[in-house]
Amino acid sequence: MSAPAAPTGALAWGLNLLGIGVLPFLNLFLSGIVVTIVGITQSKRGGLARVNGRRAANWGLTVLLITLPCAAVYVTAIVIKAEGFFPWGIAIIIWGLLGVVNVIAGIIGLVQARAGREVRFPAIPFLR
Repeated sequence: MSAPAAPTGALAWGLNLLGIGVLPFLNLFLSGIVVTIVGITQSKRGGLARVNGRRAANWGLTVLLITLPCAAVYVTAIVIKAEGFFPWGIAIIIWGLLGVVNVIAGIIGLVQARAGREVRFPAIPFLR
């Protein structure tokens, strides 16, 4: 019988992929919140899970920091019935690109954490 594997924090990164294909744009809110909460709870497990959980939480907070202003600009454009794509469309472009980068971050984070390595993906270091 083998000993259980040490926690790696992969759960937080795996849950980052939670909202793929479900309610476009809303998935960034969901994954940002979920990854932040699960990352913080994973970081309490110590060792590699602490490092990867903290980095996942930082990524989740980064996603939220970018998503919230984009959503505000988009809603404002709808409310004032803005015409033309620019400058209002810039928020939609950023939001869409963030969605793609979020999927890439989730895959990279999950693969690295499951391999027992520290996740190396850039994010704003909210939590140290």
